[in-house]
Amino acid sequence: MDIGVDSFVETTPDVQTSQTISHAQRLREVVEEIILADQVDLDVFWGR
Repeated sequence: MDIGVDSFVETTPDVQTSQTISHAQRLREVVEEIILADQVDLDVFWGR
């Protein structure tokens, strides 16, 4: 069995500020999430 994380990599507005982060910032965050997933030995990271 593989254990992993799934992400839609979407850029939705923040519910408190109504601000939407840039696509570039969201991609940086996804890379950080992937690095963390690797560090904790998750088997899979899916991005759509």
